[in-house]
Amino acid sequence: MLFSPLGSSREFKRVVEQIQGRERKAGIGGLVGSAGAYLLAGLVKRLPRTCLIVTSNEERADSLFFDLNLYLEEKKIYLFQTQEQIKVCFKLAEGEKAVIIAPLKAFLTKIISKENLLKSFLLLKRGLSYSPQEVVRACLGKGYSLVDEVERQGEISRRGGIVDFYPPIYDLPLRLEFFGNCIDSLRFFDPLSQSSCQKVERATICLAQSLGKEEAGILNYLSPRSLLVIDDEKSLSLEAEKLTLKGPSFLSLSESRKSWSGFLLLYLSPFNDGPMQESLRTFAPPSFWGKMEKMEEEIKSWREKNYNLFIISLQAERIGKLLGEKGISYIVRHNSGGLPELKSESVGVGFIRPVIKSESVGVGFIRAVKEKRLKPVVIIKGSLSQGFECKNLGLVIISDQEIFGQPLRRVRRQGFKERADSSFLELSVGDFAVHVNYGIAKYGGIKRLKVEGTESDYLFLQYAKRDKLYVPIFQANRVQKYVGPDGRPPQLNRLQGGLWEWTKR
Repeated sequence: MLFSPLGSSREFKRVVEQIQGRERKAGIGGLVGSAGAYLLAGLVKRLPRTCLIVTSNEERADSLFFDLNLYLEEKKIYLFQTQEQIKVCFKLAEGEKAVIIAPLKAFLTKIISKENLLKSFLLLKRGLSYSPQEVVRACLGKGYSLVDEVERQGEISRRGGIVDFYPPIYDLPLRLEFFGNCIDSLRFFDPLSQSSCQKVERATICLAQSLGKEEAGILNYLSPRSLLVIDDEKSLSLEAEKLTLKGPSFLSLSESRKSWSGFLLLYLSPFNDGPMQESLRTFAPPSFWGKMEKMEEEIKSWREKNYNLFIISLQAERIGKLLGEKGISYIVRHNSGGLPELKSESVGVGFIRPVIKSESVGVGFIRAVKEKRLKPVVIIKGSLSQGFECKNLGLVIISDQEIFGQPLRRVRRQGFKERADSSFLELSVGDFAVHVNYGIAKYGGIKRLKVEGTESDYLFLQYAKRDKLYVPIFQANRVQKYVGPDGRPPQLNRLQGGLWEWTKR
């Protein structure tokens, strides 16, 4: 398994013991590339509980979010940003064991207290006595905007005995149908087609935005058994000096520090120093820049050292085929979970054929030298910001960054007259989005499509005149959230025509 080398290491066991011990805190350094995310994922698997990670800036938060979604694909990861604050607070208030990543500015921003947030919830169920007018009034009192047609979070509309509203805690808006002054049905609906898609028995009206007095930071929502992770405290302190966060709406870093001891505490650092510091002593693997011969040489060297070798790539099948042609055994997986059972049987002098009980594998040959059986290379279909090498763990993880010099990761493009400064990760269904080549569209969510016999995820974009575009998930960095100069809804582009090319000039 991907996390077996970590789980059996002395350093990891010491960190777990210290966190669970009387001190309730630990520190570990020497974490480069995605090694910090790898360690955190291992901890979350070992100690299932709410985990809040504080980073110095948004770029570092984005990188951790990106990597943790690979390492913890079975768990929901949240970025604590302005448009997600109510949703994250709702999940925490409900007791969800979430993983939250908070850039320093968001971490120090005061929000509504947990107690007042819970008081603001209004539960709606089928059969309850509410009139459409009462529901509309309740939503308006919680910060919703009255519109003709609901498309975005925080909006509400009414058409006779039908009320549509879009709470920020849900991925889709809700439609209430009334029979007189009684709720007859509740359904989620698609904001693009406006058609109902799923019945529900109950739903919650929550705040559309944080209203009233900001009373506390996000730590107010954590239990004492939650894990608070401070990512590179030196960078955190330097960033706090740069930020001009003054006034009653913000905490100071020194104020916040006073409450850290109330939680399980872990300090991460890229350096090999610090109090109570264990160190994994990771370092960046070599970059190959598409030169497969160079990569094959390194792989053979790592395997001779009996390293556990994982390749994380969106071109997993292609890389597996290339390794197989060179006589290097490999297994291709489409997730980072457990590996298929692997057995070996001798088939000739100097060779071992792997017998693998799984359909999702590629098989080359394992060269055996004096009965030494080399571990197969495990290729996981996915993407990381960077890989890392760790001699302490006997582990190497290589990403597309090292192989091709082109990781799939969040980028911020400038230069459009309409500036799109958020990535597709921030998009909600119904938001306006910008594709770098095709222009402005409405985002319709992620769709699973089968193309030429292969199922993959695609971002669905709807353009003017019912034009549609399905963007492969590995090209998702070409799509960003639209942010206009004056906040007004933009004009949708067509897939054909030169308007977008003219606009970009």
